[in-house]
This record gives sequence, C-alpha cells and structure tokens, in this order.
Amino acid sequence: SLRKLREVFSFPIIGIIPDIKSAVKITKNKIVGLLATKATINSAYMKRFIKNFSSYVIIRNIIVSDIINVVENMFNTTYQSVYKTLSILSPWIEDRTSNPDTIILGCTHLLLIKKEIKNFFGRKINLIDSKSDLLKNVYIYKKSIFSIKKKNTVYYTKMEERIKILIQVFKEIGFEKFEEIFT
Repeated sequence: SLRKLREVFSFPIIGIIPDIKSAVKITKNKIVGLLATKATINSAYMKRFIKNFSSYVIIRNIIVSDIINVVENMFNTTYQSVYKTLSILSPWIEDRTSNPDTIILGCTHLLLIKKEIKNFFGRKINLIDSKSDLLKNVYIYKKSIFSIKKKNTVYYTKMEERIKILIQVFKEIGFEKFEEIFT
C-alpha cells in the first residue's frame, strides 16, 4: 500500500486513484470498464469508489497483471507480445451490447500502451487515464519541495517517441535537465 511505502522510503511516492468520476461523466451506455491490478481492484478505497458510483453505472473489472508484466519488459519484447497479452480484454469486444464504452486505465503502466489498447478495441472507445493527475501531483511536489534553486534531472534509458513526449511535458512543468542513462 502507498501508506506503507511512504513510511519506509524517504523520497516521495505519488499515488494515483483510477478516475471513476470522469468515466461516469462521459459513458453513454452506463457501463465502465476498469483495468487495474488485483490489489487496486480489491482495495478498500476502490471498492468504496465503485459502491458510490454503482447507482449511476455498472463497473466491470479486468485484472491486468499480465499486461503490466509485458509493459515492464517492453524493451525486451515485441508489439506482437503486447497485442497477444491484450487478448485478455477480448470479452469486452465479443459482446458490445453489454460491454463498456468507457475504460479506465487504472495503472500508470497502461499509459505506455494506451494507443495499442485503443487500437485493440478497433471501435470508438473512451479511455480515461491518470496522466493529468500524475503530472499535477508531480508539479505540486516539485513546486513545494524543490523550491530551492537546485536543478533537477529527469533520467531516461533510451530516447524514443514516448520519451520525447514526456520530456515536453516535464519541460512545461519546469524541468530543464534531461539525461540518457544506460542500463
């Protein structure tokens, strides 16, 4: 749990809560999908969120631990592996009448394959992610803790299109130094 991690480590750990509120606002068929880890789906706070919104929408969950494992090893895998792993989402394709038109990406790992998830469904689907909340939290943290004049460095392992996009976002919130590191 985040609380325990924050107790153990001295550096900041930023947590993200899947954005059910936004999903409820934009769903047309009142069925929302949640892709998240088993721990997130079974957590007390998520059960409470789902219960609070259950009178407005149906929320269907899929545990995506296998997808997260593939994302964590993406530099050692192929896009074919990503799409093969995405097949665990197939039940939401097969019966469109009772399946979500809005899906919450309940894990930051999924941001890295958002395009692939959208392509996998091959139809108009709303994907809700936590990117804006994550960036807002990073900005708040940076502003409050790093108000000293020291320049902070963002490290990355390989310059790719996704990293270029992230660098632009980090520049917008005030980061100035970026370095490639080799693993």
